[in-house]
Amino acid sequence: MGRRIYSHPLVGIWVVATSLALVVHLPASAQTSRGAVTGTVTDISAAVIGRAEVLLTNTETGVIRSTVTNEAGIYRFDAVDLGKYTLKVTKPGFRPFLSTGVGVEANRATTLDAKLEVGGVQTAIEVNAEAAELLTRDSPLRGGNLQPDEISKLPLPDLDPLSLARTLPGVSDPAGNVFFPIFAGWVSINGQRPRGNNFLLDGTDNNDPVFAGTAQSFNIPDAVQELSVQTSNFGVEFGRAGGGIFNVITRSGTNSYHGTLFWRYGSQLLNSVSNLDKLNGAPKSVFEENIYGDRRRLTVSAVGNTKGYC
Repeated sequence: MGRRIYSHPLVGIWVVATSLALVVHLPASAQTSRGAVTGTVTDISAAVIGRAEVLLTNTETGVIRSTVTNEAGIYRFDAVDLGKYTLKVTKPGFRPFLSTGVGVEANRATTLDAKLEVGGVQTAIEVNAEAAELLTRDSPLRGGNLQPDEISKLPLPDLDPLSLARTLPGVSDPAGNVFFPIFAGWVSINGQRPRGNNFLLDGTDNNDPVFAGTAQSFNIPDAVQELSVQTSNFGVEFGRAGGGIFNVITRSGTNSYHGTLFWRYGSQLLNSVSNLDKLNGAPKSVFEENIYGDRRRLTVSAVGNTKGYC
């Protein structure tokens, strides 16, 4: 007699659902640390121009991406690394369109519409995207994207960029007492519990499964390209959190060797004495701290996107 093997139909459903969840989640998570560039190409009469060639060039690495507009004159670049870009649009019979200073931010689509004029290729229409009003975003920020200048120049407790989230609307220190260590990102988003926040590093999970907060702190401010903080209504590629989404995005290499020196000085000499210390006659603390070092960014080829610091 053969042995009968019993199985429950829910087991098979759970396995299939888990597999589908993994397949769907993996590509989506890669988009959380990148942006997009899109727009419409028209002529001076507002008629759309199809099959126009569009080149997007990273000004720091020289990496070039290309595409063509569809029948509606629309182009789009997805999964674009953060940084500054130059956008060039060409079409036979029209003057080339060139836009410089196109900024790409995490989790956002930068919209840049191009208007071509009839003419030869000897002259081009050149605009500065930073100064012109033709550059728009897909939606208003629900939180904020902190750029490298802000991260390197603003005060950072413990050298943790997550502390800058306190400068954004809806972010505050939690009320009440806590029973485990506090770190720079221990904040309340729109009244939610700090344990409800989701922490990412380059779009990948960076959550401590026991105490909540970050599993691995990133204390190299100069190596951060951007800190993206979403406080509400985040996209479907994000999950897990009822509070906020914190995404620390590290810098990529460039085609030039350069670096920075830093020195951070902390002292309590200018702090006031607390009332309790005054009553007890405790002297003012003379604690001082000096933190210094250097960061050198490595050279990479124009076709690479290597991240490296030493």
